[in-house]
Amino acid sequence: MTTNTTEMMKKAQALVPGLEVSLIPNSVDTEHFRLLPKNKALAETLGLGDLPVIGFVGELREKKGIHTLLEAYTRLNEKQPLTLLTLGDIRPGNDKKVLDEYQKANPDSRITITGFISSTDLPQYYALLDVLVMPSLRDGLPNALLESMACEKAVIATPVGGIADLIRDGENGRLVPVRDSKMLAASIQEVLVDEALRVRLGKAGRVTVINEFPLQNELDGNLALYQKVLKLSK
Repeated sequence: MTTNTTEMMKKAQALVPGLEVSLIPNSVDTEHFRLLPKNKALAETLGLGDLPVIGFVGELREKKGIHTLLEAYTRLNEKQPLTLLTLGDIRPGNDKKVLDEYQKANPDSRITITGFISSTDLPQYYALLDVLVMPSLRDGLPNALLESMACEKAVIATPVGGIADLIRDGENGRLVPVRDSKMLAASIQEVLVDEALRVRLGKAGRVTVINEFPLQNELDGNLALYQKVLKLSK
């Protein structure tokens, strides 16, 4: 059995004592995902203006903490106008209904949903973000976090799943409790107003990804597993 998070490995071994589990974390191409200058034309196309940009990447839904994210955004937007930029889609059904009702109740909110963006184009979108947030209720090891950290973006997330393997609070990102919109808002505010902190977390995040989550590590892990399986089958 293979898994990409320490949490899942422990759960599997607890359910099946003696089970051999290979931990093979996700990886990211740090030559492709890197710090880029802000594309002003793209920012204008998306209607971002000069406001600070909070980013979310992936499918916005309950599992990813949509309620916590919107509550934190509300707290912040009441003090200072901000843009919430979602690089991806929102799940149809109840999650879409949650966002529609929120925007109807908060007509002054500035929320942009881009829809699907190819991995080829993602780095220039990451360049538009001031901070990336992922307040997941449960998760694996999100590629979006690896990619954004490789792009030197300060990240704020919850310590669930593989996120706890990736982020060390205050060193290469910030961790906040699950469902705690007040703490999430406070952490976002802290990172937005403190440029030195934002830059430091971003640079440390890239170093983490380069050193601990390179493509070669994932390749080597899978090759070692295949070789072991081939030996056992003989």
